[in-house]
Amino acid sequence: MVGILFITLGIVSGVWSWRFLWAIPVLTFLFAVLYAFSVLMGVMFRNTIAAIMITIVFWIVCGLFGSAQQKLRPIVLMNDAKAERYEQQQLSTEQQQERDEFLKSHMRIKRVQSILTGLNYILPPTSELDEVAHTLYTGENSINVINLPMKFGETPQELSNRADKAEKFDYVVSKKRPLFTCLGFICFCLGFAGYRFSCQDF
Repeated sequence: MVGILFITLGIVSGVWSWRFLWAIPVLTFLFAVLYAFSVLMGVMFRNTIAAIMITIVFWIVCGLFGSAQQKLRPIVLMNDAKAERYEQQQLSTEQQQERDEFLKSHMRIKRVQSILTGLNYILPPTSELDEVAHTLYTGENSINVINLPMKFGETPQELSNRADKAEKFDYVVSKKRPLFTCLGFICFCLGFAGYRFSCQDF
């Protein structure tokens, strides 16, 4: 499929981008994740239809977790900057009450983000695999680096330096972590499925 798309796009557009062929290992790796989970579900439930349907739901849920975590991240960063500004200012009684309500809301959001981040380290982050694929296709040196808010009293140069460090960290972590997380998940599913299969009488 990828080969046919590559040739068709090359003939129609005249652009032969060999990076497009990275789709082959990326799609194969994503299939391996879903296949390993479907094998585990097949051994657990001994039902082909159930294994397929649960795997589809699992794929959707993993994508939703990843998307929610990515959308919460800039909100948490902006709220962190706002909380820091609150600490630097002298507030009236009314402003202190507003700050306390804001901090309570902020802590709830951070707890939700922490849970989603933890799930992203356990479940295969399929949405992040899309970003890894994007960097392989385009050759860009960053992955979904968000705009960092300026801290209180921070100069533009300091903000630029902090953004550069965040970009390099984002690139290294976002490019490698999803692969290792998915690989660990594949090994767990196939290993546990093999163990259950050996213990059951089919």
